[in-house]
Amino acid sequence: MIRHGQSNWGEGATSGRTAPLTDLGRRQVAGLASEFPAGGPVDALYTSPFSRAVETAELLSDQIGLEPVVDPGLAEFQLPGATAENVEKRLDLQFWRPEHKSASGETLADFCARVTATCEKIAGLHGSQRVAVVSHAGTIGATLRWSLGIRPDAAWDHDFEIPPASITELEYWPDGRVEGGSPRYTNVLRVGDTTHLGETATDS
Repeated sequence: MIRHGQSNWGEGATSGRTAPLTDLGRRQVAGLASEFPAGGPVDALYTSPFSRAVETAELLSDQIGLEPVVDPGLAEFQLPGATAENVEKRLDLQFWRPEHKSASGETLADFCARVTATCEKIAGLHGSQRVAVVSHAGTIGATLRWSLGIRPDAAWDHDFEIPPASITELEYWPDGRVEGGSPRYTNVLRVGDTTHLGETATDS
C-alpha cells in the first residue's frame, strides 16, 4: 500500500479529489520508485481515482512496467469542510463513529466496508502475487483495519501514521497460513515506512 506523494490543496481542489502533486511530491515519488526494480517484481498496480493518487501511480508505472488500474473502491473518505486552510488541523479526528458521514454522504462504516470489499477483490484476483496499491492515508488505515480483523462498523478510536509516499506492506493468506491455524492470516511487515525518501520525507 503506497500513499500518494505530497499534494497541493490549492484553489479548485475539492476535498483533495483534484489536488495535484507538488514539486516535492513528485520528487518523493522518484524516491519511491527506487523501491521497485525496473520491470518488477510487482505483478499488478492499482490506484485510487483521485488525481494525486493517479499521478503517483502514473509516475511509478514506467519504473514498474505496468499500467495502473483505476479502482473507485480505493477512493479516500472525503472530510466535510476540508479546505486548503484547515486540512492540517486533523479534522479526521472529529469523524470516529461508524455513522459519521463524509462530504459525499458515505458513512465511516460504509467507507470501511467499501475498502474491505476492494481488498478482498484484489486479493482474490491476484492470489500469491505481489500487488502495489496507490491510495490515501484513510484508505490505508481502513486496509490495516481489515487486515487486523476490525469490523467495518467499529469506532475509529486509534490512528496509523501514514506519511506521503510511504509504504505499508502486508502479506495476506485468505485461507490461513498453516493447517489448523487461523482461517485468515495477515503479516504486517511495515507501516508508513519512509526510509526510501531521505530528506524528502514529510509528515503531510
